[in-house]
Amino acid sequence: DSVATMDLTINQPTSSNESVASCNSYEWNGTVYTQSGTYTFTTNNANGCDSVATLDLIINQPTSSNQSVASCNSYEWNGTVYTQSGTYTFTTNNANGCDSVATLELTINASTGSSQSIASCDSYEWNGTVYTQSGTYTFTTNNANGCDSVAILNLFINSIGTLSAGADQAVDTGVIVQLNGSYIGGSVAGYQWIGNGQFIPDITTLNAQYIPTSDEVAAGIAVLVLEANTACGIATDTVNIYLSNPTPVTDLRLSGNRIGIKNQLNWVTTNEINCHGFQLERSIDGINFSTIGQVTTSAPNGTFNGTLRYSYADNQNNGQNLYYRVRQMDNDGRSKLSNTVMIDGLKNFSETTVFIYPNPTSAILNVSVNSNRAQKIGLSVLDANGRRMIQTSGTMSTGLNWFKLNVAGMAQGVYFIQVTDEKGNNSTIGRFVKQ
Repeated sequence: DSVATMDLTINQPTSSNESVASCNSYEWNGTVYTQSGTYTFTTNNANGCDSVATLDLIINQPTSSNQSVASCNSYEWNGTVYTQSGTYTFTTNNANGCDSVATLELTINASTGSSQSIASCDSYEWNGTVYTQSGTYTFTTNNANGCDSVAILNLFINSIGTLSAGADQAVDTGVIVQLNGSYIGGSVAGYQWIGNGQFIPDITTLNAQYIPTSDEVAAGIAVLVLEANTACGIATDTVNIYLSNPTPVTDLRLSGNRIGIKNQLNWVTTNEINCHGFQLERSIDGINFSTIGQVTTSAPNGTFNGTLRYSYADNQNNGQNLYYRVRQMDNDGRSKLSNTVMIDGLKNFSETTVFIYPNPTSAILNVSVNSNRAQKIGLSVLDANGRRMIQTSGTMSTGLNWFKLNVAGMAQGVYFIQVTDEKGNNSTIGRFVKQ
């Protein structure tokens, strides 16, 4: 027998299996797969038998989103603040680990604003609100894009104020009328008096003096109008000046000074008519006066067209400050008072005589100083407690010197005029009432 012998080796095929999840596609053994499924790939193993690989493939898809947004001024999206219109993307992972792409179509609208400056009288209505005070105001609404529209108003409220031509006056014919105009509560560019007579120094002076015309004297009244050119237009007020027949004296000016142990009083008259004489009156407080003597007129038959001078010496001098005035008396019982002077009981200011007008006054006080020599003086206004309210100085020439003091800003009350000479001596020489 012939016996054949075979050495047989049986090799086994091999296999493998894997599960894969991929986004969009997956390349496996040279092939790109875009769909989920089970795929096999056969090749030879080391023994030359089949080697079968199995792929359980899951293809996951990316996700995306898109939104359109309109915002005012800026927009915050996923931690970033955008101030310009545009298309923006933001990528992250979805639940399957694939891209999740968000797209933003962004429109940035701007807020708008406006500003205006307005000057108005007394009040101004703006967007339904009435404003009565100056200030800066804002009003916010929406513009056509739905964003804030902010309007700013710079408002200036002017007032027409209160203009006064002063109280009606009754004065003697021949007397220069002191006007007492005033204006409170607004801004004014200027004033103007309207009348037929003469205004001193001019028609634009608020507290001017006025000389009536002959026609006004004959009619017995002068009607004056004061105009103020205010920021809100022309304001006007009227004052009536009632003109009576002349008193027996056109002008009566009193001055006084201390000479030795006497208080010397001197006064001057102009154009006496039907004058009987003069009473001298004295006071220790400037308010309550009593008669201390009389002087007969020097005018023949009581009438003289010109200037006459008189004097009277008062021996009452006990160191007190004394006030004096002269009351002119006419033959039919009418009278007229002079200005009031005060003589310092301690100081001697005999070289200078002073008189002041108008008295009372509301604004301007005229001080007339008659000196017999050139000298420097100080001029002060003192209140009842001796406090200096106004102080000025000047150089006087020989003869009559004029000073003008503005007391409009002082409170109502009684005040005193004090003169200081070159040696520093103070003399209180006059008293006046501030209305």
